[in-house]
This record gives sequence, structure tokens and C-alpha cells, in this order.
Amino acid sequence: MCDDNPLSRYIVVPALFDQSVDANTSEAVEAGGRELIGVVIPSDWDGGNLTFYGSVDGAATYQLITKEEGTSVLVTVTASRAQMLSQTLPHIAGFEKIKLEASGTVAADRTVKCIFRDR
Repeated sequence: MCDDNPLSRYIVVPALFDQSVDANTSEAVEAGGRELIGVVIPSDWDGGNLTFYGSVDGAATYQLITKEEGTSVLVTVTASRAQMLSQTLPHIAGFEKIKLEASGTVAADRTVKCIFRDR
């Protein structure tokens, strides 16, 4: 059966920043190999900008996702915004799971929504 709905190519998955676990890194997000194309930042966001860690096998080992020259993929975010990733950034895809890291300490539990597209 063919699904003609173009929105069926997209999925939104929550990334929880849980204070009882880590003050600036989210819990693992099920990426399932999909491409991360954007993030929805909550209105109470106080964690600063985002960098990303990926796990290709979904295990406990995560590596910092970097650009070709070795600098981290950094996304500047603002509260209450749906921030689409720039086409100039490397594609964040092919990972079973990812984690988001805030550049600052998140003051309370927060949830950032990750927008993925099937490749």
C-alpha cells in the first residue's frame, strides 16, 4: 500500500533533559537512522545552544557529531521557536540514537522536540 501523504516522511520525537540524570545532556532519542532536520524549542528553554552526540549501534557509546574539520555541529536556538537545521550544516543522519547537549545548564526538566525525515 502506498502512502501519498507527504507528512508520512516526518516524525517528531521528544528529547528529555532530565535534571535527575544530567543537567545539560538529553536522554537518548530514537533516531532510527533518520535525518534530523529541526528542533522545536520550548518556551521555558534556558539551556543555550545545542550540540549533538550520536550512537550508530544504539549502545551506551556516543560520539560528538562534528563537521569535516573537526568542530562540533552547533545549532543556535531560541525559546519558543521551531529551529530548522541549516543546509550548510552536515547531515545528522544514520544514527540509531542521538543525544542533545545544551551549552549551558538547564534549570529544570525540559523537552525539546526533534523533527526527523526518512532518507
